[in-house]
Amino acid sequence: MLDTITITVQSGKGGDGCVSARREAGVPFGGPAGGDGGKGGDIIFRASKDEQTLIEFRQRSTIVAQDGQDGMIKDRYGANALDKYIVVPIGTIITDIQSGMIIFQFTQDGEEYTVARGGKGGAGNIHFKNAVNQYPNFALLGEPGHTRELRLELQMLGDVGLIGTPSVGKSSLINTCCATKVKTADYHFTTLEPNIGICSSEPKTFSMVDIPGLVEGASQGKGLGNEFLRHILKARIFALVVDIDSYEAGFEKLTTVFDEIIMYIQQRFVGSTEFGEAITSIELHLQTEDDGSLLLHCIAHRGELSDVLFQKAIHIVANKYDMVNDLEIAQEFTHELARHLSRHFKAQRGWSVSEQELLAHTFIVSAATHYGIKERTSALATLIERRDIAYRYLFDTVVTQEIVHTFLTDSTESDLPMLLEEGYLDPSATRAKVWEIRDPEICRLVNILPRGNEQAEHRFWNVMMKKKYLSDLEKAGVLHGDVLKIMSYYNGVDDRYIMYV
Repeated sequence: MLDTITITVQSGKGGDGCVSARREAGVPFGGPAGGDGGKGGDIIFRASKDEQTLIEFRQRSTIVAQDGQDGMIKDRYGANALDKYIVVPIGTIITDIQSGMIIFQFTQDGEEYTVARGGKGGAGNIHFKNAVNQYPNFALLGEPGHTRELRLELQMLGDVGLIGTPSVGKSSLINTCCATKVKTADYHFTTLEPNIGICSSEPKTFSMVDIPGLVEGASQGKGLGNEFLRHILKARIFALVVDIDSYEAGFEKLTTVFDEIIMYIQQRFVGSTEFGEAITSIELHLQTEDDGSLLLHCIAHRGELSDVLFQKAIHIVANKYDMVNDLEIAQEFTHELARHLSRHFKAQRGWSVSEQELLAHTFIVSAATHYGIKERTSALATLIERRDIAYRYLFDTVVTQEIVHTFLTDSTESDLPMLLEEGYLDPSATRAKVWEIRDPEICRLVNILPRGNEQAEHRFWNVMMKKKYLSDLEKAGVLHGDVLKIMSYYNGVDDRYIMYV
């Protein structure tokens, strides 16, 4: 199953405005008649329940939207480009590779998100006629589109995740609970990719995910551990499966699985900038809530901020009761297992979870004979319905780019030698300074400016003056003859240089 891939998307550029004059018999003073350009196409992702993998992107790594049509004579506007829709499975997470930040995650059928907006169309010369300039000889260029490199990751959404070492009967459980037909066999790693099934139970139908078996070292990638562990975090309930007939070996296997999950969470999030400011540390603790559910809490610390990253309900499923077929032996196993886990959590994690608390969330079942299955699925359905357990990250995961209006930086030392060497500046301009400017509106004005047109450049400086930018620049020490380096706010578009005249 292809569930992670890198693609490049490019939204459409706006169409250029048109320079035209109306010349018709009987219309002696027709004036300018150039129309506006059309808007460029957006890149829009849409989630669909009918999509299951990201395999279509294997041969489709670059996706480009159409540009807007240029404006035309006789005041005719260019057509807007069609938006480009990209259909992905529910559970897809989009990450911006340049920033490393999650920008969206899809959890519902039909959900849409625009990752790159198309540029606006340029204004035609009909807009610039005035009493002084009866025939403007310029039009504005279309606004650039955006180019972004994205990582798509599909995390299977499930209410209940079946987690355990190989051959504890996870696939048999999902087959029994959900009437699926997952491959089962008496050897390790029968399941090589997550399987999802729908469990019809009262009072609520819910989904169940069979996660391939985890082994010691899974958090380091052993046995494809990292590939499997990242799917676990999308389940609302962690159902930790152990086989009764393994006895003491089963205790060690279950603690190993729990430790690997904890280590993976630490490695996965500490240092991550996908939610904005880097996460400096992760705090995890296990406790019984007021409603009786046992929850694993994950707290992320970012500088002075602390936020709940996620919460997961914990169930322990003692499977293969049919192998002992003796309730007293099975109950003795669950008591010993709860005692072992309580001691392990106290010694290794500092968690004070009693044997009784763990025992209350440990259940005896048999996938082979269906013993205890109906009661367990009903209890899980009730828990899902009555408690809004967070099954996705609780941070605001939509990237909003900060707009900085205190925008000026002296970059003469780094930029002036390059400008002289490339011939952008006359050697006599060595006393000029280069100023780096970060402002989205100035960036837009520069990118729609047809350079070299005297009338267009005159209008540009007038607009800069009316918007108070020139007074701000001069107060900061910018002089005529200095070079302004306009930092690009358009992904994939280079920074622009313009001399302050």
